[in-house]
Amino acid sequence: MRVEMKAGAQISPIVTRYRTAEQQSEQHRALGDIRPFVLVAMPDGESDGLAVMRLSVLADLLAVLRDHET
Repeated sequence: MRVEMKAGAQISPIVTRYRTAEQQSEQHRALGDIRPFVLVAMPDGESDGLAVMRLSVLADLLAVLRDHET
């Protein structure tokens, strides 16, 4: 996997959108729902979007997948 790291002011709009969506999702989350939050951004006119999640959630997901390998 190739990873490109960005930081600082250039990613501020992405972080703002993510946090807003995460708060909205949290407000509607049912009691006992432990599923992690992932923002999916779908650009108009495209069929392939972006998945944005916290690195800690990604690490947990990868650990679960690793533990369930056959």
